[in-house]
Amino acid sequence: MRRIPRFNLEQLGPQFGSGPHPAFVVNGETKSEIWVSMYRAVLSNGELVSVPGQNASLLTYDQAVAYAAANGPGFHLMTRAEFMAVVLPEWLKAGKTDPPIRGNTQWGRSHEAPYEWGVRVDGQAPGTTTGDNATLAGSGPLAWRHDGTPFGVADIFGSRFLWFGGLRVNYGRIEIIPDASLDLSLASPNWMAIRASDGAPVTPQSGQTGVLYYKKDPTKSFTDDGVSQNVGPAILGTSPDTFPSGWDENTTTQDYVTNSSMSLAYESGLTPPTIAYALGLVPIPGVTKGAFLDYVQLAGKNPAQNRARPDWSSNVVFGLGFSHSPSNAFVVWAL
Repeated sequence: MRRIPRFNLEQLGPQFGSGPHPAFVVNGETKSEIWVSMYRAVLSNGELVSVPGQNASLLTYDQAVAYAAANGPGFHLMTRAEFMAVVLPEWLKAGKTDPPIRGNTQWGRSHEAPYEWGVRVDGQAPGTTTGDNATLAGSGPLAWRHDGTPFGVADIFGSRFLWFGGLRVNYGRIEIIPDASLDLSLASPNWMAIRASDGAPVTPQSGQTGVLYYKKDPTKSFTDDGVSQNVGPAILGTSPDTFPSGWDENTTTQDYVTNSSMSLAYESGLTPPTIAYALGLVPIPGVTKGAFLDYVQLAGKNPAQNRARPDWSSNVVFGLGFSHSPSNAFVVWAL
């Protein structure tokens, strides 16, 4: 596992606030470090393990939560906060621009640097446009590790979708579990909304206003014709959309939103609270590569993912998606 030392938000800039990054606040205590698995997780004997050269397992969100916790006290599915604690220092080192992290974004190779490739799980040559184009964990070059060193976290994006614990949309309302020591499952009682005025966690309520939502463009309308359609880009707002009757996370034909660039509009008068930057719920200043929101299903309770795909040809270190598509995981230890 890779040690990630604590840092304070004020080191990043005024948009991020002050005090320890929330990834380092565990069970009400500020920790000096967290430990992140170096490789995408493989399910072995009922546990998620970090092993190089393996085909990362695809799991449902709740499976990833349960199997990660089965490793013992302090182990859990990597949260969105912890992911940001891994990549934000690289953004800072890069001069507050796109960090130089690459991955499998083009059929087993990097679309930005096609001379960089890993070992495909199906044994085919990089660039082959058929078959399973994921790569074996850690089989790519050092540029595919979060800090460019042999000891970096490998495949931080690309190859497989990646779950983020403790972050979901609930009919568009952005909900978090602020402490990774708590139950991270979708049925957990620990989900909290985010108050728009100051970023404080508040109890979710039906029809709630004054908290953060991802919403469709108000000039667009949801369809209810049995065909899933893109009604994006999304905006960040403070009140819920109205959805067609019966839509929930099981409605596979529900419409979705996508922001195809690293941008997000805010409703009039809304200034995102600092926690939105710390958790990467809004675009990070200076980052230009990729799509910020890729395939967000708003209706129902949909967990967060990085949906960078090996056939997409896009660098989306900070990208977010929300759906129930099977994904992979990193495991974190913090106690």
